[in-house]
Amino acid sequence: MNKDVAILILSCDKYSDAWSPFFALFRKFWPDCPFRTYLATNEMNPDFNGVDVLRSGVPRNWSDDTLDILKQIPEKYVIVLLEDYFLNDKPDSEWLKKCIDITVSYDAAFMRIASFRKDHFDMYAFDVIPDHPDFGVTRKSAPFLINLQAGIWNREKLISYIVPGESPWDFETKGSRRCAQSKDIFLGITKASSKDIISSPIPYLCTAITKGVWMREALELCKLHDVEIDTGQRAVESSRAYLSRKLKHAIPYNSRKYLDYLLKK
Repeated sequence: MNKDVAILILSCDKYSDAWSPFFALFRKFWPDCPFRTYLATNEMNPDFNGVDVLRSGVPRNWSDDTLDILKQIPEKYVIVLLEDYFLNDKPDSEWLKKCIDITVSYDAAFMRIASFRKDHFDMYAFDVIPDHPDFGVTRKSAPFLINLQAGIWNREKLISYIVPGESPWDFETKGSRRCAQSKDIFLGITKASSKDIISSPIPYLCTAITKGVWMREALELCKLHDVEIDTGQRAVESSRAYLSRKLKHAIPYNSRKYLDYLLKK
């Protein structure tokens, strides 16, 4: 099975400052990772032990660059992570194996292996699989039927969903609407946290970088594990922004979205 599954760290050169801390934490928490690991870049060719670098060339846009990367991968399935999904604990190998097994047995196009706290359910609403209650079939009406949180993808299906010229946000929103019209099956884990953190067989910080700025949790995580992080290429979240974000995330998700809607009017 491991020969059919690879890990793809989806990135680009402008996030190169995240690569060293990402892989330092990746090797710390997952030194026995059994899957071939790829790093997607544009033109840079970094050297990380046990990592194959795939280059898409001169940057164009997210979709075209990602398509070029995916077409270079021979494995049937890819576990996609972003470069700022810093691991913060040891992966649950048995849980991950079950995720892969269910993905294969259902011939699913996508298995979401990350979920937020329970009040985010509507984002990826699902119906529990009776024989496998740890997993659910994502409803075609879910606004994030597909997304770029940690997930297992049928590589060829993923390629078919990507429209050249689109941004990653377009892929999640417009792509979800496109996938809703398909006959493909989309799955996800049912476990959710009661806190504002990710539940996943691959535990990670979501996210280390937001809107081009280092999140304070990323600095704390790296400091805790003696991992160097370069703060010279991008700003660090201010104390005021950090407090504002924490207060906002304390509000239930649906109420927060409604508040955002009112503020934009």
